Amino acid sequence: MDRALLSGRVTLDGLQRAHRARLGRPGSPVVVRLLVLAAGGARSEAERRVHRLLRDAGITGWFADHRVLLRGHGVAVLDLAFPASRVLVEIDGWAYHRDLPAFRRDHARQNVLVLAGWTVLRVDWHTLETDADAVLALIKAAVAA
Repeated sequence: MDRALLSGRVTLDGLQRAHRARLGRPGSPVVVRLLVLAAGGARSEAERRVHRLLRDAGITGWFADHRVLLRGHGVAVLDLAFPASRVLVEIDGWAYHRDLPAFRRDHARQNVLVLAGWTVLRVDWHTLETDADAVLALIKAAVAA
């Protein structure tokens, strides 16, 4: 489901409508849990973990899937943004960044964001899994700066 949402082939609303049309079918309870998780604004398990990490630490002022208009680039959807301090946390997963065009688009977008005054932090699944405290400390330091 995360991969389909990230690719843009489906929307959360579309998945919810499809689920309602098939209530009671095998797997329905699992789909409900997945849809509830996805409705929290995260498009991947890694994003859900970072959201949970911030909530558990009592950190506020952030928005998931924050949209900004970038001159010459159009609308960018930021994984996790602290707009007041212009800090962006990009949560990188292999599913999204495994081909060259996606990798190049992401780098071009990051350069435009930096030129627009954003501090861009990149967090990967491995670091999140093995050292969540370091991820939290990095985010806190960037927001405080």
